[in-house]
Amino acid sequence: MKLICRLVKQIDELEVPNRMRHSRGISLVEIILSIAVLALLSTYVVQMFITSQTLNEKARALDESVYISESILEAIEVDSALDHLKNLKVMKHAVFTNENDYNVIKIYFDKDFEAVDAKENYRYLLQLKSIETQALAYSKSTYELQVVDIESKEAEPIYEIEMEKYR
Repeated sequence: MKLICRLVKQIDELEVPNRMRHSRGISLVEIILSIAVLALLSTYVVQMFITSQTLNEKARALDESVYISESILEAIEVDSALDHLKNLKVMKHAVFTNENDYNVIKIYFDKDFEAVDAKENYRYLLQLKSIETQALAYSKSTYELQVVDIESKEAEPIYEIEMEKYR
């Protein structure tokens, strides 16, 4: 019995930090506060992911618009007759019309920038307007190309480019 009392006394004399002796664990208030802080921080993280997704979609649309527009204008630069454009892959479902002295070509694209028929579900519209002005010594052809996102709020152009060709 003396041995046990002496051991208990030695254990009590050991220096144990005060906080360890009186530790009560984590309270419910601390858990609720940590969850609230985590919820606040996670809303900003989710907003950043959503914003980055929309910016990525816009950048991809701009990239595709520039690529398609430049390939069409390069083909026109080689030969200004719009009839040969029908051989391009993107012109598969193109609609050729005349509006107010302009020759107009409309090409409809889906969300993946694949050319689709005008009757199908499309998201982007590429419109190429051309007009030829005749002078005494030369003729001038003006080409205006515009790519529009139909689903955007104002349907504002994603990409616009103009080219003039003299013959």
